[in-house]
Amino acid sequence: SSISNYSSSSSSTRGNRGKSSTCSGRSCNLDTMDTDCRAVFWRSSSSNSSSHSVRRGSRSRSFCSEVHRQSRGFGSSGGSDGGGDRSRIDRRGSGGGGRGPGNRFDPDTSLQDLLDLGAMPSEVEVAEVLARHWSRWAGHPGRTITWLKGLAQKGRPETAAALLRVARSFEVEVGTFHFNITVGACVRSGLWETAAALLTEMVGGSISKDTSTYNCMVSLCGRRGDLDRALALLSEMRTRRVEPDVVTYNTTISAFDRGGRWEVALRLFAEMATRGIRRTVVSYNSAMSACGRGSGWEVAFELLAQMYDCALQADVVSYNSAITACERAGRWTLALCCLHAMTESALRRTAVTYGAAISACEKDGRWVAALALLGDMESSTVKCDVVAFNSAISACEKGFRWEVALSLLAEMDRVRLKSDSVSWSAAVSACEKGAQWQTSVHLLSHMASGGVAASAVTWSSALTATARAAAWAAALELFRGMEAQAGVAPTRVSFNAVLDAVRGRPEARLLFERYLSSGLLPHVTSSRAELDLHSLSPGAATLLVARWLEEVASSVESRPPSVEIITGQHRSRKAWDTGDMQA
Repeated sequence: SSISNYSSSSSSTRGNRGKSSTCSGRSCNLDTMDTDCRAVFWRSSSSNSSSHSVRRGSRSRSFCSEVHRQSRGFGSSGGSDGGGDRSRIDRRGSGGGGRGPGNRFDPDTSLQDLLDLGAMPSEVEVAEVLARHWSRWAGHPGRTITWLKGLAQKGRPETAAALLRVARSFEVEVGTFHFNITVGACVRSGLWETAAALLTEMVGGSISKDTSTYNCMVSLCGRRGDLDRALALLSEMRTRRVEPDVVTYNTTISAFDRGGRWEVALRLFAEMATRGIRRTVVSYNSAMSACGRGSGWEVAFELLAQMYDCALQADVVSYNSAITACERAGRWTLALCCLHAMTESALRRTAVTYGAAISACEKDGRWVAALALLGDMESSTVKCDVVAFNSAISACEKGFRWEVALSLLAEMDRVRLKSDSVSWSAAVSACEKGAQWQTSVHLLSHMASGGVAASAVTWSSALTATARAAAWAAALELFRGMEAQAGVAPTRVSFNAVLDAVRGRPEARLLFERYLSSGLLPHVTSSRAELDLHSLSPGAATLLVARWLEEVASSVESRPPSVEIITGQHRSRKAWDTGDMQA
């Protein structure tokens, strides 16, 4: 049950002196910390006491006893330890010197003193604050909870972690609830290492773990990508008879959804019903998001229908998850149906909603529907983003509408949206499919002057445009500038395009030899009995056949009786007896 593997730095409890402990991003020694905290306590308490004397016993005397003796001196007028009942700490929060306003415990003032320390205080700084409030804090663990809750609500998890460790060094009673508050605050703030160190201390200190503790541990595993450990924790809960709740399952399902393991996420969702755990809207949203990652749009719509059967109101996240599932499956009509259902349910569409719907239209080349959604987005209060415009430009590219794609690229500049490499790549590809090679080259040069880095896909699109127009000089210039100026390594598409452009020219043979030596064609074979031209462009395939003929002609004795030539631009087919590609 040890979770020491969660923490990248070792931690320690009171029983392990001399080991390092991590808090507030600092590494400290517990012996040094305790010594410093004690020194701060004696200094602060002496300055706060009007007149008292304490005989510090031998060093073997426990620190808790010294704190108790020191606390009894507060408010007494005599000078000895035996101040009677008047000098004892009142368990209801007042000091021994009466119940005036100055001696009442004020959690707001105490919390403000801790907040004034800043976001990352040291243990010594926190100990100094605790020493000032010691007479009204000792013996009241509930006040520690009040401070921890306040620090968590104010977004100060580092201060809460320091408070928890200092309280333990003062031997104040600290239990499961204290740790749950602090670890939860650290997890919510993304302080994974601090949360892991606290959990390790919790196990080392023999503090029992409840459902909330396991929920924090599962969330920590999910954030760190340790999905197998999250699943093991769920099994450990059943072994230790700690009942997982809906938060446990929701956290685990979300972790597996983010990790791309959608099958496990859906299995856990189904397990909730078998264990009698009532599923919430968050449960359904996480399951539908997992369906989107697994292209399970049918299951996503079934879950959406189940929500209404269970009297659960689907929210914006529910519909966004369903639309995303449709987008990844290319079901653009169903995505539009979800948009209509959101309007019927009076749910406000977001940028994510429109982005997923436009992307669904883009995958099927429905540029008219994509433009309509983009216009609806502009007319509403939802601000258009780069993702929506990129999807619309890509839809125009697939629909062979290069003029509309260029107008959308100009529209982005008008609405003060900075176009990125995806925007320009889609526009260049649209011009390539529209046989506008000069415009493609112009866009490529405009990207360089605007500081937008062109990817290998963008260069390949421009090269393909020049090859289709037989503009061999422009193709050679682009190919040479691809590496020399932009530092982009040529790809298989780049080589195929330039070889098509320079077919029949002296430069072709040298480029082809470089193509073969680049390692981009591991599948190409040119044995005596087989020629694999699969995925080669016509220009590259012609050069490979010519090279093979030269090798065969030079050796008459080893000439094969027959030759198989594999052609095609997609998957190679080996069923020669039923195929149409056998030579």
